[in-house]
Amino acid sequence: VRVDGLHLRSDDSELRGAARVPGHDGGQYDVTIDASRLAAKEMQRILRAAAPATDLAATVHLRGPAEWAAVAATVTSDAGTVALTGHVGQGDLPSYDVRATLTGVNVAGFLGPAGPTTVLTGTVEAKGTGIPPAEAAATASVMLHDSMLGDRTLLRVTANGELAAQRVTFTASAALATGEIDANGTIGIADERYDLRLTARQLDPAPLLGRPDVHARLNATVAVAGTGFRPAT
Repeated sequence: VRVDGLHLRSDDSELRGAARVPGHDGGQYDVTIDASRLAAKEMQRILRAAAPATDLAATVHLRGPAEWAAVAATVTSDAGTVALTGHVGQGDLPSYDVRATLTGVNVAGFLGPAGPTTVLTGTVEAKGTGIPPAEAAATASVMLHDSMLGDRTLLRVTANGELAAQRVTFTASAALATGEIDANGTIGIADERYDLRLTARQLDPAPLLGRPDVHARLNATVAVAGTGFRPAT
């Protein structure tokens, strides 16, 4: 399938593109999309969703064989910039190895009021095969710096996780303006078993509680293990 000189324009949005898409006998992808503006209100009507909550501009490039094509995409808006690079593949199970670089990203600005107000700067990486948990095997990592969650400063956030055999294993740590938090554990998706541990060091609870009148430093460890994600189980 080949499409050249695609140009779509509405009252508030404009998109140009060209595409070469392989057929059933295989071949190479060569897709370029350049959206100089995607109006939030128009996208919400098309998607029948509250997102995106702000106007966007986006470029997407996809080139290579269907089994492992290179992808590069950038989305910019008043809510920050997301740049994606890596590879995606089609096979018996979809595969991916991608890296997203975030610059000043406000999640609420992209997803709407349901998302938290943030200023996130850093990277998110994911590599694996399969999408449904029953089929997926994947690893992911997050590294943020000089970020904000609401009015809370996040000096550093790191997290690493692995999904295999319907079990998630993770470690995470965060350095706040006052104090640090570490977490690790395992969560079984199919058997609903969990074993979680959270440690706080010199943590000031006032910003978390929204109570500036509270003066304390917490050094504590909380461990939880059990089965069942619902009260009935």
